[in-house]
Amino acid sequence: MPIDQFPGFDPQRLRRISQWMEAHVREGRLSGLAVQITRRGEVAFSERAGYADTAVRQPVAPDTIWRIYSMTKPVNSLALLMLYEEGAFQLDQPVADFLPAFGAPRVWKGPGHARYSPNHGPTGGAVGATPRAICR
Repeated sequence: MPIDQFPGFDPQRLRRISQWMEAHVREGRLSGLAVQITRRGEVAFSERAGYADTAVRQPVAPDTIWRIYSMTKPVNSLALLMLYEEGAFQLDQPVADFLPAFGAPRVWKGPGHARYSPNHGPTGGAVGATPRAICR
């Protein structure tokens, strides 16, 4: 379905994704990428930009195999936000409410709230914190 006709999505905003993709490839920030947005099983947006293999200038294709490296943070973050939207927990609720082993950590002395779970790094997103300041 053309992006102009997909209900619930602003066609101009979807076009901005294409522009963003092309700019990142043109400026050398990314060699290649693919973005697909779906809703209820329907593809609302699917675009590719750049190269799967820059050495031979092979364009990104629908069947390009990607190295995705550390994708656990965004996947877990999405799952947490979905549970949060369903009211399963509050952002300032202690993680130990769900994972009792986190009730008495031997290394971490930070807040231990769900809000910090998706963040990357030892500071858990605590503003101004350093690993030394939050670790015992």
